[in-house]
Amino acid sequence: MSLLLQRPATTARSTRPAAAAKATRDPWPDNVKLVLVGLVVLGHTLSRGIQQSVPSAHALYLFVYLFHIPAFVFLAGHFARARQLSPRSLQTLVSRLLAPYLIFTVLYAVCRALVTGHHVRVDLVDPWWLLWFLPALAGWRLLAPILLNLRAPVTIAVAVGLGAGMLERVGSAFTLARIVALLPFFVFGAMTPPSWLRLLRTRELRVAGAAVLALAAVAVLVLHSRVDGAWAPLFWNDDYAALHVGPVQGVLTRLALYAVGALLTLSVLAVVPGRRGWWTAVGAASLYVYLLHGFVVRAVAHRGLLHHVTSWPAVALVVGAAVALTLALGSAPVRRLTRPLVEPRLGWLLRRL
Repeated sequence: MSLLLQRPATTARSTRPAAAAKATRDPWPDNVKLVLVGLVVLGHTLSRGIQQSVPSAHALYLFVYLFHIPAFVFLAGHFARARQLSPRSLQTLVSRLLAPYLIFTVLYAVCRALVTGHHVRVDLVDPWWLLWFLPALAGWRLLAPILLNLRAPVTIAVAVGLGAGMLERVGSAFTLARIVALLPFFVFGAMTPPSWLRLLRTRELRVAGAAVLALAAVAVLVLHSRVDGAWAPLFWNDDYAALHVGPVQGVLTRLALYAVGALLTLSVLAVVPGRRGWWTAVGAASLYVYLLHGFVVRAVAHRGLLHHVTSWPAVALVVGAAVALTLALGSAPVRRLTRPLVEPRLGWLLRRL
């Protein structure tokens, strides 16, 4: 079962007591998900206005986008290692990805209409903002049995990702451009044995991961002024022509981003602690945080509150607010209140297996 499809331990079906089920669940993946979804919230909060007012915020934004999406996709692939799709896994795609995608597409469309005064426009073909990850994850899960049964699947995925950038017909419909561009990270995650990830949790590799992240942060801080605004290749959504580069430069840029993204992903996985804490349950509920935080971030932006962020202390407050929002949206009360939206029961629709 893949990354965002994993339910919090307290809602898992089990004949054992809840405490026993919680004790047997490895907290490390949930801790990783907490860090990554927190970075998603932070990245969406650091608006272009903040980046223009505070140069170091621009560096922070670019640093986060170098790896947080690749890391999410890698981890999703790692937890979707099945080489064939069972009827139950297909039903999971419907109930945990496609149904929430439909529900939140409508909800966000209604909210946009209320704010702008325009008519409600529901577009399921071109995912709005953060919702792209749900159809993308469904696409990767459907492609996994094909790719994982090929020889050299990572090499093939990289070739597909690089080649797709040359095709202008691969667009944003059903987030197809991102599906193919980020495919190498998903396949890389699916092909990485759990034993390899356990090696990352050794002290030596944890120190190495922290050093790599520190060096990357310094490099971005030094070089970020050469990048104008949010660097488009980091969104993985445009072909090379749309980026105004030739095929050779486009391939080399995307290949470099694959290498940097993979290295920083492994480094982040290495530094995340493996012990269980009160925050671990929030990571297990990462889908709630992911789907709900957009309402808060857009509301804050609409009221113009982010325009007051013009100094590094103010940026630090924004970072703290992003952390607090992440923890709040993944809390038990919010999960209970919003579960019908995030995890709808579709027994009336799906055949009993």
